[in-house]
Amino acid sequence: MKHKLICVLIATGAAVLSASPSLAQFGGSGRWQQDEKRSLCRQSIGLAGVEEDMDRRIRDIVRDARSAAAERHSRRTMSARVFEDTLDDTLNDAKEPILDRLLDRCTSTFSVSELRGINDFYRSPAGKAWLRKGRTSIMPEMERAVVDIQPRIREAVERRYCERMGC
Repeated sequence: MKHKLICVLIATGAAVLSASPSLAQFGGSGRWQQDEKRSLCRQSIGLAGVEEDMDRRIRDIVRDARSAAAERHSRRTMSARVFEDTLDDTLNDAKEPILDRLLDRCTSTFSVSELRGINDFYRSPAGKAWLRKGRTSIMPEMERAVVDIQPRIREAVERRYCERMGC
């Protein structure tokens, strides 16, 4: 009786291990970890608002193209609508390959532990504040700073070049 119980437990354990979803579905721990990293990256991209930014840029491009098409096709409003729909469809189709590239880069850059920490931060009150305030104040300020410093960079490059070349 005792041997039967041990055999049943061993057989059950072997069946569970051989049918383990992580091994059967993902082909081993390496594949499972990559899938987990990809899932965590997808969460990070969503929490950080990257996908939302991409959607906003797509809408802006479509809006601008709509205005340009309306001017070009003012007499042919159907043509302008078809152009707008075509552009909208094309940009939305391009979104998945872009996200795939971002996910590939993310999974090759971060560990599972880092991604969990990043996502936990984004979900925290401090992380939410960083994302909200960073988008509305820090990122626009960075863009302005880059634009503002470009003339000084050009001047410095020109001056240093002349110093080296004897202009």
